Formats: sequence, C-alpha cells, structure tokens
Amino acid sequence: MVAFTVFWWPIYWYGIFYLVTFFAWYQFLLFVWKSKVFSQFKWLQSLLTDKIDDLVFVALLWVILWWRLGHVVLYELSYYISNPSEILSFWQWWMSFVGGVIWVILWLFWLTRKVWLKKKELFLLGDIILCIVPLWSMLGRIGNFLNQELWWLPVDQLQPLVQSLVKGVWLDYVYVTVDTQVRVNTNFFQSFTEWFLILCLTQFVFFTRYMKNNIRPGMITWLFFVSYGTFRFFAEYLKELPSTEMLGIFSISQWIMFVFVAIWCWFLVISQREDMFVSNKK
Repeated sequence: MVAFTVFWWPIYWYGIFYLVTFFAWYQFLLFVWKSKVFSQFKWLQSLLTDKIDDLVFVALLWVILWWRLGHVVLYELSYYISNPSEILSFWQWWMSFVGGVIWVILWLFWLTRKVWLKKKELFLLGDIILCIVPLWSMLGRIGNFLNQELWWLPVDQLQPLVQSLVKGVWLDYVYVTVDTQVRVNTNFFQSFTEWFLILCLTQFVFFTRYMKNNIRPGMITWLFFVSYGTFRFFAEYLKELPSTEMLGIFSISQWIMFVFVAIWCWFLVISQREDMFVSNKK
C-alpha cells in the first residue's frame, strides 16, 4: 500500500518500515560500540568500530534481496519462472523470512572468513542482529495488514473457546479483498504476540545479562530461533494455506520450523560441551 507520493513517485509503507528498522539497527550498533559491551572480544569490537556503515549497508542489500529470493525459491518457484519480471517486486512484501535467515547465516560465515571473527564473536554478531530483527518482522506484519495479505481461517471454523478468545481480544477481521467472512487477524496476532514477545525477550536478555558483562555467545540467537520456530509451527494451524505450501501433513514452513528448532537445540547441547556459554562476568 502506498503511504504517500513525492512528485508522483509512490512511497510504500514497506519502504518506510525498511528504513525505520535499519535506522534502529544502526543506532543499536552505535550504542553497542560506544558502550564497549564486547571490548574483550577484540575482532568484534574492531568490526563495530571500523565497519558499522559497511555492516548496515551489506545487511540491507542481503536481507532485501535474499529474503525476496527466498520466497521465490521456497514457495512459488514455478510461478516466478513463468513471470520473471515480478521476482524483484519488493514492495509486495511477498518475502520469505526463512529464506532471509538462511542467507544471513551464510553471510555471517563469509564475514567470519573475511575479518577473521572467532566462533564466539560470530555468534555474538548473530545475537546483535537478532536483537533488532523482531522489530522488522513486527512492522512487516503491520505492512501485511495494510496490504490485506496473509489472512487466516474464518473464525467460525475454530473451536468455540478459541472463537471467544479471538473475539475477546479484537482479532476478528473481515479481509474485504478476499471475501466477507470474519477471519482471524493473522497480521496483528503475529505482530503483537509472536514478534513483540520475541523482541521483548531478546532485548531483556541483552540488557539484563550482556550489558552486565554476563555474556553468553549465541544465547540470544538460540532463544530467538527456538521461540520463533515454536510460535510459527503452531500458528500455521490457524492459517488458510494454499495447496502449494503443503508438504504431506505439514506446511513447508512447519517442516522448516521443525528443522530450525532441532538444529538450535542440538547447537545448545554442543555449545555447552564446547564451553560456548561460559559467562565472562568478572
């Protein structure tokens, strides 16, 4: 949806949300650098000191490009093969968070080789990134609402208790671009429950532990993926999914979430063995 126009050039809400998120992340990186939270991690502190602008710029390009391509490859490859001109239609927000995460992880490993980050510093950089990512996704769901996208099941198809709960918290809504049925407001549900809660969780861990020099590399990353994977897996049951997004008894997203949670639970076990979560508190 267009927010306003500048000399007949449309400015989309999604573009505004991109700018807000990257400004917030830039300010957060500056705060982390100036507070010297990670001063004992030489290479990470050096990266934050000398490469903040490059870090934000590269992240901007990678996230926008690869989140979009993630959706193209994972969900509607056949359609975009037939309609290649629509692949770079970023303003539609048909983008895959999962695809973006995969590419960001690959980018982090590339960055490790490029600037010689150690394993702990790699996970700390992931922790920093994931402190702000929930804000992006929270605003993105609001963008979905403005565009009348990603509707869920009609309320009358839910169990009576769930129906009462949905109506009690004003999450029933008619997506007029779809039909006249009262549906669960997927966008507000995920924005203000799933993503807002994850944002609060990551910020709480950072400011109550990391800022007090009780740093556990990868802790925020682990909390993020396990929380997101669990929320998203069960939320899929309330969505009205097209047949193209189903793979057996689960949706494509549910299979990916299952893998995400399994991988990060395995990571927690391995990290404990390798002493990755040792407190640096003096």
